[in-house]
Amino acid sequence: MQEIAEGIVCELFEHKEGKEGTKNPEPRIEIPAKALEVIKKVLSVCFFAKVRVEGVENTAFFAKIPSDEDIRSLCRAKVLPISIAAQAISTPFGRIFRFLITMYDDPQHPYLLEAWGNILERETKEDIERLKGQDKVLFLLYDRHNTLKCTKTVTLTPELAFGINLAITAIEEEPAIRFDEARLWAMSRIRM
Repeated sequence: MQEIAEGIVCELFEHKEGKEGTKNPEPRIEIPAKALEVIKKVLSVCFFAKVRVEGVENTAFFAKIPSDEDIRSLCRAKVLPISIAAQAISTPFGRIFRFLITMYDDPQHPYLLEAWGNILERETKEDIERLKGQDKVLFLLYDRHNTLKCTKTVTLTPELAFGINLAITAIEEEPAIRFDEARLWAMSRIRM
């Protein structure tokens, strides 16, 4: 069988809430209207986009979780270990970029998400590249009613930047010109 994932680097990071009984102040987050439109249109999705947090441009992950039980489990976790893998996925149409995200709300049955990116699109490549310079990444978790239920902030390490560089280098050697076809092909053949 052909090896389809290249440049996988997966690191474990933890999200920690404030001490029991205290509430961390929520940061002021400016979310682009385009991101909110995506959340409203589909039942389940995970993607990344540029946001402004306290006036600073960052890349954040957005996830719409269709199951009430899953969103409750993810949001109630005081400590939520999250791993992020940056991958170059080979397809017959060329290589494409994927983040594989694992949220360990239940270590026996972690919640898996994937976010795809077309690095031939300038804005998407900038969003991916921006992550390399961030110390933290914000996850915004929405329920099936399009309501933001919680946010999780994850501390990043240099290994993710290394993984992003490996994946982008591999993709640039053989990019998928027909991104949507490549993504659909990969989604139908790769098990999360």
